[in-house]
Amino acid sequence: MLFRSQLLAGPGRGDAVDLGPGCAKQLEICQTGRRAAVLSAKDARELVVVAVAGAYLEAVATAARIESQRGQVANAQAIYDQAQVRKTAGTNARIDVVRTFVELQTEQQRLSSLESDYGQEKLALAAAIGLPLEREIKLSEPPEPDAVPVPDGRAALAQAMRLRSDLKAAEQQVDAAREALAAARGERLPSLGLSGDYGVSGPNPASVHTVYTGTVSLNVPIWLGGRVKGDIEEAEAALRQRESELADQRRRVEQEVRSALMKLETAIGQLKVAESNRAYAAETLRESRDRFSLGVANTVEVVQAEQQATAAETDYVSSLLSLQLARLNLSKAVGQAETSLPDLSRGKRP
Repeated sequence: MLFRSQLLAGPGRGDAVDLGPGCAKQLEICQTGRRAAVLSAKDARELVVVAVAGAYLEAVATAARIESQRGQVANAQAIYDQAQVRKTAGTNARIDVVRTFVELQTEQQRLSSLESDYGQEKLALAAAIGLPLEREIKLSEPPEPDAVPVPDGRAALAQAMRLRSDLKAAEQQVDAAREALAAARGERLPSLGLSGDYGVSGPNPASVHTVYTGTVSLNVPIWLGGRVKGDIEEAEAALRQRESELADQRRRVEQEVRSALMKLETAIGQLKVAESNRAYAAETLRESRDRFSLGVANTVEVVQAEQQATAAETDYVSSLLSLQLARLNLSKAVGQAETSLPDLSRGKRP
């Protein structure tokens, strides 16, 4: 009876270990592809950060609108009460009371609508960050204006070219295509192969002796010229495609950076105008109420001033939101959305 148990050395029994240049090139291609996949995953994280931060900023802005609208409701209530007092005293017509009452209900309706929007936005934010929808979210950081200088365009563009993960992933894809082309050209070169077999044999497990075989082979491609040529042409086409994709990606990154800079500059200008308009509207409302209390103005002037103040407050909060979103978009454009998010939420510039 013959007993034989073999322990195989190498990738498989009877398989040869390729020691040619193609083996190392394939390893480099795999490593480059892995790095490109890691960078693509990082770019996906940036997109998630932008989506969550955008939902957060929308909710914070709506909370600020609610606080502002509550002030407008209080003003409308005070004007309505004053109109009633003057009607009781006989110095006001009923139409003035009705006009202020309509304005009060209009402001209350706006407040109710904003509170509903706020609840919906908090649900969207909870869903975006993975919190249970029944959990109450309290946003404790209202938007605050701060001096945000527009960064230098060249510096921002250089930073984007250095930090953008999607651009790095495209560069890694180009490197992988170049390595694949080098591997295709290396198919013309001779390769050295090794195969081995190691084991024991004998009549029974107690009486065995070692047996092994080893083979060294030199493979010289002679009749593979057409196939190798086809592989090279295919690799060259793939490389040209990857290089074209990289060039397109660089132009896209430059466009996003320049667009983000223009949006930031516009948002800064809009905020300055909104702040000025807000101050003038508040002053106009105070003077109108004083004139109304002295009897030298009717409710039409007061209601108009209140409407202007409401619009100015709304524009001011919208301008704050636009500024925060512009800063977030710039951080995304230069590849720093995830690292800049804590500073953005605290009102610091990127």
